[in-house]
Order: sequence, then structure tokens, then C-alpha cells
Amino acid sequence: MKKRLSLLALLFIVTSISVSRADNPIVQTNYTADPAPMVHNGTVYLYTTHDEDKTINNFFTMNDWRCYSSTDMVNWTDHGSVLSYTDFTWSRGDAWAGQCIYRNGKFYFYVPVNMKNGGTAIGVAVSDSPTGPFKDALGKPLLIGSGYIDPTVFIDDDSQAYLYWGNPDLWYVKLNEDMISYNSTVGVVKTPLTVSGFGSRTNSSDRITSYEEGPWFFKRNNKYYLLYPAGGVPEVLAYSTSPGPTGPWTYGNIIMNQIADKGAFTNHPGYIDYKGKSYLFYHNAALPGGGGYKRSVCVDEFQFNNDGSISLIAPTSGVQTAVENVNPYIENQAETMAWEEGVETAKSDKAGIYVTDIDNGDYIKVRSVDFGQAGAAAFSASVACETGAGITGGGTIEVRLDSQSGLLVGSLPVTYTGGANEWLNETTNISGATGVHDVYFVFKSATNDVFNFDKWTFTPKSTPKELVAVNATTEKYKIDTISAKNSSNIKVFAIYSDGSSSDVTSQAAFSFQQGGLVAITNGVINGIGYGTENVKVSYGGMTEDLKLSVKNLDSELTVNRLITEPGNLEILCGTTSPVVITAEYLDGHTENVTNLATIFNPLPQIATISNGVVTALSKGAVTISADFRGKIGVSKSGTIAVNVYNRSPYVKNEVEDYNDQSGIQSEDCNDIDGGKNIGYIENGDWVRINALDFDKGISKFEARVSSASSGGYIEIRLNSPSGTLIGKCPVTNTGGWQTWVTKTCVIENIKGIYDIYLVFTGGGGYLFNMNWWKFYATSASVIDSKSELTPAIVSKNGQNYIVNIFPDDVVILYNSLGQEIESFKATSTEESLSGNFGAVIIQIRRGLKLYSLKTVLKRA
Repeated sequence: MKKRLSLLALLFIVTSISVSRADNPIVQTNYTADPAPMVHNGTVYLYTTHDEDKTINNFFTMNDWRCYSSTDMVNWTDHGSVLSYTDFTWSRGDAWAGQCIYRNGKFYFYVPVNMKNGGTAIGVAVSDSPTGPFKDALGKPLLIGSGYIDPTVFIDDDSQAYLYWGNPDLWYVKLNEDMISYNSTVGVVKTPLTVSGFGSRTNSSDRITSYEEGPWFFKRNNKYYLLYPAGGVPEVLAYSTSPGPTGPWTYGNIIMNQIADKGAFTNHPGYIDYKGKSYLFYHNAALPGGGGYKRSVCVDEFQFNNDGSISLIAPTSGVQTAVENVNPYIENQAETMAWEEGVETAKSDKAGIYVTDIDNGDYIKVRSVDFGQAGAAAFSASVACETGAGITGGGTIEVRLDSQSGLLVGSLPVTYTGGANEWLNETTNISGATGVHDVYFVFKSATNDVFNFDKWTFTPKSTPKELVAVNATTEKYKIDTISAKNSSNIKVFAIYSDGSSSDVTSQAAFSFQQGGLVAITNGVINGIGYGTENVKVSYGGMTEDLKLSVKNLDSELTVNRLITEPGNLEILCGTTSPVVITAEYLDGHTENVTNLATIFNPLPQIATISNGVVTALSKGAVTISADFRGKIGVSKSGTIAVNVYNRSPYVKNEVEDYNDQSGIQSEDCNDIDGGKNIGYIENGDWVRINALDFDKGISKFEARVSSASSGGYIEIRLNSPSGTLIGKCPVTNTGGWQTWVTKTCVIENIKGIYDIYLVFTGGGGYLFNMNWWKFYATSASVIDSKSELTPAIVSKNGQNYIVNIFPDDVVILYNSLGQEIESFKATSTEESLSGNFGAVIIQIRRGLKLYSLKTVLKRA
């Protein structure tokens, strides 16, 4: 997740950090949510869910659980992914909120997932380490049931373990000592959700209490607590207490209001006491690109009241004071940080978790580093550096104090190490680092993503002056054998324990692993043969490895051909498609030059291309060309033939294949056609389908729907959510959210190309689900069938309706004296009737046909 803050946002964060020294959210390299902290052997382990960078189907997209740790509550070490839903063979997805606990030498992680055969379940994974890897402990779910999500686990003083969970209900079981089974005699217990126990809810007719989901269970001073998201969506955090582990519960109060500034519509509590202080974990949406499905974990310190109650906690910029300082004179992980800008973390077999995706100007902040009175003499880092096509230099790690532009106390050159996963330890001298400071590792490089960073340590100053390391650097770690490209200067520095350094190039000894590839004379490296050489640099009993690549640079820098993929693109109007432009060089290596190539597009009104994405705008064809030149040689060209076509309205179209939407979500569908459906539809939600070509004209609309509520309507509108209404299809209760029926309604005949909006209307709550839609072309048979439908009067919920009518029918109401009361043109297949007119006669005029109906209209 490469994040770039806007200048205004960056200034805000830098300003707030410089004043408060705090850092919320506490993880910036990933979107994280649903914090579950655990204290074990003096370390806080924080387990989180992981919102993916790319949200699928406008819904929670979560595939694994991650772990972070801290001993100071301000710097957090990334341990990567410790468990995935794929580790449960019976699961099909959705890695939602869980909690980990230690018992009898093992760590048990309780997590909710969706099962392959449908439904929600809670699984349990086990590990010998708090940082995993975790494995499925049972090979099957521990618990299965509707709403079985968000488990929280607690072991009481008498060694009895409890597991609570649930939305919209709250359940618990008494876990057995093995932690992978539960007391079958007590079984699954449903906790009574009473207003006295969980507060009242004012915005729902079917849920009377404030409890929503995500319970967090703990005990403090012989009182039991449940923290939980409350009040509906958007959520607040609240709590209840009890004298016993199973109730009765007494509602406390709200402890955190909805987060107004950069909050998500959900929240999730986690709590620990650590080193004499109390901490509340929660999540917001404050990172760049954040939102309801891209959340970020935060933590704030708070205090219980003397009676054990919890006052309202306001979200802050983070923990103000570290509970201990960082020791810089032991090995520290680069992925331990309080804040970062621009970098990512990754995992390899050699380094474990490390920092990567380092671009020029990125930085890492480590808070509260204690250099002591004497201070530091040297800085060492484990780094890995790739050559990269056309790249001849590495980068630099600047060591600065208290800000990214603060006092520069040292600068460590990073050169080629043999590859992106080949690690070397590099050292430089340090001057001016004494006392306690925030340390900023600021990365500089001529090109982006050149080196990786794994570990670091400082060497304390000492007397007398002693040699502690040798540092060998070169201006270019890639050279050629031909004149003008075959040499680079080398410098060797001795690093001393008093923080000084000296140039010892002329005194250093050089030995070669391969031989015959380079020669070093008077501080100059010359290339004499192609290959990769490892030079052992020695001085004063210290050694340093220096790796060099000798390569035909002309061959590496000259493009042989330009490849466009795809070369021919068939694309639906109003949609996008990725394209990749690749340069193949004479030496055979390839580079993605999609954003570097020069684009020529003769018909931008048909399709555009930007940042590797083709956007189809209108029906037609265009050939887009791309040109690119390497650092040497002539430019090469490639073409992309784009054919834009319009979507056919006369076939079944999956409704989740929309071009835009408002309010809806996609989910797995159990209909006979399978696939996905859209759901969670509320009044006013809509989907847009671009550029439907009604070349033949249309007569009716058909949709596959399901509903467990009173239903609503599908309004078919042109070009906007409030555009011309051409039809209104009623959807009634079908008997279940996955009980599917096909609904058909006649609509106004139109021709031409339109953006169609399906606007969903109805009462409160969720209305219905929808799987697919289809229009029917005008034909004689369709027109004839229109005359076969006879209007009728039906009564539903005390309301009279005319049904079996069409949008072009004229409706006229007469009273018992034959006087016209009202007339209007129908806009859908069903129209409501209201008024206090007593007995009325209703005439429906359909072309040359006339239908008469009688009914009684009374005021409700």
C-alpha cells in the first residue's frame, strides 16, 4: 500500500507529531482493523485483521490476520501475516475479527470465517509462538451458526476459559482446558440482551438494545467487563459490567463516540493493562485512501475511575509517552517503527520481515531512542541492493534526529549487495547522537526501489580510539569494459569508536573472488571482463564485502522492441481495462515502461489511456500507438487496436457488473444461476449501467430478485438517478433473502443509447436482493401480449392498488354521480389509489381499449 500524503495532510501530521510526539494510526504499511492485543512475557502482541488495498464488491475484503508487537507502546514491530482463511480448508473467505490467548505453552487464535458450503463459523488455530505460524487446530469449525462472528476469549482466575461472540445476538461457551472444545453440557448459551444490561437503541425497530457486535471480554478488580461496538451503524463503543463471567450484565455507558474526523462506520475495541497503564485499542479511517473498508488501528491511554467505571475516551493523536526507551546498541528490526512515509514491508526466507519499496525521500521514524550521555560512534544496517537495468548507483540512509529534516548525525552509503534478497552489513560513523531522541532514517536514491532494509544497530562511543569497522563505497557499482564506461572511483573509510573516520583507500588490501573481471589501482576500479565480482576489502584486521557488476551497458540500455499487451482490445463502453507496455532490451531483459512511453491517440473521444488503463468512452475503433527509447539507441513503437462496443440490454446481465453504484454491496448468491448478487439495498440506493444500446426499442424489464422484507421497487431511469422514469418494477417478499423469483414489468418504449440507472425505493431497512436484469425488445408478440393483461384492483395492507396496467395507460376516476374526480397517466405497472370518495368507477384507457372497474375509496 504505497501511501502518499497530500502536502496539507503531511504538514498537519508533522506539526502534530512535533508537538505531541504521538503517532495514530500505529500501523501505516497496511490497512488494519479489529485490534486484539495480548500481553505475554512483557511484550504486547497486537493481532489485527487486514483490509486489502483493493476492495472487492464494495464490501469488506479481508484475507488474513497480521501481528505486531511492542515493548514501549509507541514503536511497533511488523511480524507479517500469521494466519489466513486459506489455512482452514473448510473456509471460503472473510478473515474477520478474532482474538488470541496463551495457555499451557501454546497460543490459541479464535477467528470467524465463512464456510465453503455457506454460513458463518468460528475456527481455532494454534501455534507454539505468538507470531505464528498458526495452523487449524481441528480441521473443522469449533462453532457454526448465523451471526457467529467476532469471538473474544478470556481465562478466569479459576482457570475456566470463556468464549463470547456474535452479531446481532451475544452468545458464550465455557471452553474446556484443551481450548479447542467446549462444555457440551452447558452448551452454547444465548445472553439475554436487555436494556438494563446493554442500553437502549433508538434507531431500530427490531433491535432494542445498544449492543451491536465485536465484544471484548476481560476482568479487572473482580469485576467483569464487556466492551463492544454499539448503537447501530455508524458505531460507538460502549461497555457493560457484571459480578460474574456470565452475567447478569449492567449497562455502563458509551466510552467512545462515533469518530467524526476520519472515522469508519465501524469500530472495534481491544483493551490491555501494560506496565501500570491502561490502553484502549480501536480503529479509524485516517490513512490516505482510508474509509469504511480501509481502516487503521489506533491506541490511546486512559484511566478507570475509582469505582471501576469508564469515562468517555476521546480519540487522540496517540500515546504521548513511551513506557520505555529503545536501546540502540542492540540489534533492532527495521520493521520496528512508530511512523513511516512511503515504505512497505515484505517477507523473505533469508531476512524474515524487512522494509522495502523504498523511494527517494521516504523515511522511518523510531521514537524515544536513548543514546546515553556518551552517545553513538557508528551506525550499521543490514541492507540488500539490486543492480536494476540502467541503474549504476545505490542509495543512502541518512540518520537524523527528531524530524525528517533534523540534525544529520550520519549518512550510510548503500551499494550493490548481489541482489534484492542478498544481505550485507554496512557501517558508517556517527557524530552528535547523545541523549533521548526520535530517530528518522531518511532514504535517498537517484532511482526508486533500489535497496531493502532489514536490521540496524549503533555502536556506543568509547575510549581509547579503536577501529570498529571498514566501509568501502564506489560511485558506480555497475561498469562496462569499453572506454569511458569502464571505471569507477572507490573509497575505503576506517570507522573508529570515537565517532571519527579516515580515508584509508591507499592502505586497504583488495582480494577478488572471481578474478579477471576488475582491477583496482590508485582508488580506481576498471572493468576487464563481464560478470559479477565480490571484492574483499581489508584494513586493520577488519573486512568489508564490495560487489561489482561488469556488463555490456550498450546492450542493457538499448531497446530491441516494444511489446503492447493486449495488442487488440475489445472493451465495453464505460468500462476500463489494463494495458502493459514492455520494453525488451538487446540483452534480453524487459522493463515495464507503461507510464514512461509516449502515447499517440488520434480519437480520444472513443477511448483514452492513462497510467496503464484504457477507458472506453463511446462506440467505435481506434488504434493507439506507443513509443519508447532506451538511454541508448532509437525509439521503438507498438500499437493497441481498441474496439469499443455497447452492452446489449437484451441478454441476462449480472447486476454486480455495474459501472457505478451508491449504497449497495455484493455477496455470494445461492440462486440457480449462482455467481454474485447485490444486497443490503436501502431506499435511494442505485446502480448505473453505461451506454445501453436500445436499437430495437424495448417493451419490458425483467429482474431476478429475493426479499425477506416488505420489498420495494426497481425504478428504471435514464441518465441520472432522478432522470426520466421509464418503468417501475415492484418487488414483494419472496420468503427469504436467498429465495429467488423473476419479476417482470412493462416499460415505456425508447430507442437510442442511454445510461440506465436502476434506482431502488421503498420503506425502511433492507429492501431486497437482486441477481440479474434483462430488457426485451419491442415485437408484435410483446405488443399483443400487452392487450391480454386485464387491469384489476387489489388491496394490500389496507391500501388499494390498480395492477396489470402499463406506463402509457390513462386512468380516470368517477364518483357515484358520474362526475370525473381525477385523471392521470400511469407511470408503472401498479398505481396506488387514495382518497375519501366512497364508491368510484375507474376507467383505464389503453389505446382503443377501455376497461372499467369499481371499488370503494375510504380515508385510512
